[in-house]
Amino acid sequence: MQVGRDIFYDKITGIVILDTGEYDEGVRRPTVDEQIAIYNVLSSRSRASFDVVSLEYQELQNDFRQCDGYHVDDTTKQIVFRYPGGAPEDPQPFQPSLSAKMTELEDGFGALLLENATGQATIAGLEGVVAGLLFEVAMLKGGK
Repeated sequence: MQVGRDIFYDKITGIVILDTGEYDEGVRRPTVDEQIAIYNVLSSRSRASFDVVSLEYQELQNDFRQCDGYHVDDTTKQIVFRYPGGAPEDPQPFQPSLSAKMTELEDGFGALLLENATGQATIAGLEGVVAGLLFEVAMLKGGK
């Protein structure tokens, strides 16, 4: 069984306390209580002070590879990333994963294509109506 990473973070700051990483060892994902017993960094803290985001195997893999930092947004409970770029004294802001942004752009692009196709169908329908009206006008004026 392939097991995704568990990211334990401070509830107030969103700072990552522990990232268990991924593993493919044919074992089940340990429960939160089991991990607290295993990792001293967790067992030494009050359980009320931290939470966990559990990811599927290889979920956000490219984002973790490309980023130079990440934490959990304390409002949305989503992982946000900082990607390389800019001057060292002016680091990039944390932002949602590029994978999520790509999905959002793909969805938006699909919606635009559908809207465009609907608009073109409407125009084609109106062109037919206008042609019919022009024919009727021509007939009323005595056209042949």
